[in-house]
Amino acid sequence: IGIAGIAYGAKIVPVKAGSGTLLPYSTAAAAIDWVRIYNTADIISYSSSSANSSSQLFTDAIIAATTLGRNGLGIPFITITGNGSTSAIDYPASLSNVIAVGSIDSNGNRASSSNYGSGIDIVAPGVCIYTTDLQNGGQTSTNYWTCFSGTSAAAPNVAGVMALILSVNPTLTLAQARF
Repeated sequence: IGIAGIAYGAKIVPVKAGSGTLLPYSTAAAAIDWVRIYNTADIISYSSSSANSSSQLFTDAIIAATTLGRNGLGIPFITITGNGSTSAIDYPASLSNVIAVGSIDSNGNRASSSNYGSGIDIVAPGVCIYTTDLQNGGQTSTNYWTCFSGTSAAAPNVAGVMALILSVNPTLTLAQARF
């Protein structure tokens, strides 16, 4: 209510994998496995990253989702490159089987906070994005956030475009939908 996304007819399946500011990789891996095993989503949009750590368990969950998910077609795993304004791409966007998203402003310029360089698959608007919010529990005291910024604001735009691609042809493999 009040806004429309890129694929406004797409069904969103929110998966709460934890609470607080730090999500253990084991918990995130379990959430990804749940999505893959129960075929609850055609796309995963993951807005968390780390410049300093990685996890084999989490990497294995992403590999399983991108190869076995959607009944063997592969689930597109869209994730952020990070907001450190560096040329290093954060994990898990640094993995080759994910779609790594950087952020641009309304003029098409790299957002000042967005990581950049080799490894970015796509950029999307991610500066002052108008979005919904949890009233009295989110980032604002209202139902709307008028200036959501960063690669976490850009990744849902890419997920929306991927939803449009798969709505036209849901039998595309990840490789076909990705390129």
